[in-house]
Amino acid sequence: NRTLDVIFIWLGTAGQPAMVMALERGGLSQLKIAAREQASTFFLIGLPAAAGGALVARPLSEVLIGEELRVAATSVTPWIALSALLFGLTAYYFGQAFTLGRRTGWLLLAMSIPAGSNIVLNVLLIPRFGVMGAAWATAISFALGLTASMTIGRRILPLPVPWNALARCGLAAAVTLIAGTGLGGCVNGAEIRRPAGPGVSASGNAARSGLTLGFDSIPGSRTDACTIAKGYRARVLAPWGTPLKDRKSTRLNSSHP
Repeated sequence: NRTLDVIFIWLGTAGQPAMVMALERGGLSQLKIAAREQASTFFLIGLPAAAGGALVARPLSEVLIGEELRVAATSVTPWIALSALLFGLTAYYFGQAFTLGRRTGWLLLAMSIPAGSNIVLNVLLIPRFGVMGAAWATAISFALGLTASMTIGRRILPLPVPWNALARCGLAAAVTLIAGTGLGGCVNGAEIRRPAGPGVSASGNAARSGLTLGFDSIPGSRTDACTIAKGYRARVLAPWGTPLKDRKSTRLNSSHP
């Protein structure tokens, strides 16, 4: 979540003064223009960043987390990324309605809602679901905080929501998640098979790691021939130089049996 926090801090540091200046010089009309640009930037950068954080949960855990906690860290990382996104939108955009509207007292109420709900949800979920319960409680609490800030903030100083930008960025993030998750279809197990180091056999290394490609790798060779993975077959589709309009050209089909 620190990575997303840094992104939102950077965006907020650049955008918040612009919103204040727009309100002072042009009133609400100019503020809405500046706020819409700010929100669009948040969506444009924040949504893909959160999706990317969810996608790299496994390799990130393998690099930074010990083996005993690695599985749990992989499971909670997507929820942490979602929580960081919700918190960033609340603190650095929708929460600005209280500051710009000079009603910061209401900010305490808006923030007390996620704080209180987080305590209650932790008490309810952690005993039953453990670390995943804590992750779910955090995400739900930040979602409630975002909803509270939007609802209460609209009564003080309504900030626009660029729904078109949200829809486009959300769709792009969803496609990224689906495509990235689909890449895992060629692997199985729990970890990537690593090259055997000095004094470590390849079979022992594979036994520890478990994640392998869905087919056996092809060893390097200087043989002047077509080499394919075991279980696959290859046929000629069009020899090099064959005219595309030649009906007598042979066909190639490379497929799994």
